[in-house]
Amino acid sequence: FKVIGCFFGLVLTYLAGLAVKSASIRLSEGTIVLLLVLANIVNFVKYLTNAIGVLLARRIIPSNHTLFVISKNAANYGDLFIFLTMLVCVFSLILLFLKSLHVNAPWTHPAEHRKIRARWRNNRRWCVTGIVVFFLVLMNMTTISAYANREVELSPIEKVKIQDDALYIPFDQVNDGHLHRFGYTTDDGITLRMIVIQKPNSSAYGVGMDCCDICGETGYYEKEGQVICNRCDVVMNINTIGFKGGCNPKIVDYHIKDGHIIVPIQSMLQYKDDFKNVRTDVTTQQ
Repeated sequence: FKVIGCFFGLVLTYLAGLAVKSASIRLSEGTIVLLLVLANIVNFVKYLTNAIGVLLARRIIPSNHTLFVISKNAANYGDLFIFLTMLVCVFSLILLFLKSLHVNAPWTHPAEHRKIRARWRNNRRWCVTGIVVFFLVLMNMTTISAYANREVELSPIEKVKIQDDALYIPFDQVNDGHLHRFGYTTDDGITLRMIVIQKPNSSAYGVGMDCCDICGETGYYEKEGQVICNRCDVVMNINTIGFKGGCNPKIVDYHIKDGHIIVPIQSMLQYKDDFKNVRTDVTTQQ
């Protein structure tokens, strides 16, 4: 879907470029210069505020509350500059559309008149196309982007018995073929998460930490019977969970005994640095 989205975005960009080019050819030189000046002012302000932010961060210029507020707002509302540039482009299309409604080009015979009218009808079509494209781009950057990048809430950490410095996970708790998440909270409040899932058509279990070498501790979630990385959206092969490599969960030592999956806490502690940003005041241990 991401590849399709990128391709769709390139197509929209190409169409928008053609529409704006059509407008720039037909509008007067003074109008085009004015629109270019407005667009350049928007981009100048954008890069100026970005430069101020970098200079403040590196302490090249003395700290100043006003400059800090300006750079902070510019960073928080960076898309606003894109929207303003798009607005300038849309304004050029609107001007061309209005101009096409009042064409007074001279003509000497009906055929030439029809040709002129056809050319301006074509310009109007490009104007409408461009405005629709910019509307789709706006929707993509706001509504669609918010939906696509919405945060997936991981399933809660389930209670687990701790005995002899190990997690004791009973088969009855994890033999339904769904993803189960367990955790251990260290003395300094770092929660180490791990996942367990029964492999398809098998009595074996996929056991691993809720993190990987590539995407860190963002975790995994289950959707429509598949285990998916929360950051890169890669679908895991459930049969390979427990094996090292790629976006697979980091491996953790465990053994089976008396109907339990037993995971030594010491084996989980080696991944403490991976979960250093995951802290809690409430343990899920019993």
